[in-house]
Amino acid sequence: VMLKTTQSDEERKQQQQQCNDDAAAAAAAAADRRRELHLQSEQKRRDSIKLGYERLSEQVQSGGGTSDGGGKGAALSKATILQRSIRHMESLNRQRELQEAELDCLKKQVAALQVIEESYRQLLASGRLASSLSAAAASVRVPDSVKLAVFRGVMDELFDSFNSATGDASSFVELSGRSLAWLEHSCQPSAMRDLCDRVVRRVLAESNLSPAGGPALTSQSAL
Repeated sequence: VMLKTTQSDEERKQQQQQCNDDAAAAAAAAADRRRELHLQSEQKRRDSIKLGYERLSEQVQSGGGTSDGGGKGAALSKATILQRSIRHMESLNRQRELQEAELDCLKKQVAALQVIEESYRQLLASGRLASSLSAAAASVRVPDSVKLAVFRGVMDELFDSFNSATGDASSFVELSGRSLAWLEHSCQPSAMRDLCDRVVRRVLAESNLSPAGGPALTSQSAL
């Protein structure tokens, strides 16, 4: 009985030792696996950084960055690569800003042309241009002196308006700003139509021009 008990205790000790050895081996294997994964991850990170620097170096040496020593194909330090890359990005940002400004200007021009087109559509719809080709107007021969008087009257009123809007400008910048404001306010199609209508009426009243055997020429037919 004593012998069996001793053998049983020895077997339990061996089993316990085996379990401990297995656990230690498993822990060591897990640690080795973690270490291997960490090394692989670190290597991938380093490879990615290296690849990134290589690509940046290709970009800056192919003309992407400004030259500060070292010809094409020469080895560049990481600091030089980063500096050139930053300058290249700044240059690209400036180009983008210029392109955006140009695009905004073109959009404004398109909008202005659309407004002008719509104004002419309304002008045609109202019959103002069609009336200028009417038989009554076509049958009247307007003297050049009357045409000149109309032109001069329009120009005089425009100059008076312009001079009133810009007369006390103290600098070219202020003159430029006031000129544009005057142009936008006083030279709109509706304002110009009213101005021409007013001048034509005045000139016709002064010249008493009328077609032979017909009514006096109106400003609408003259326009």
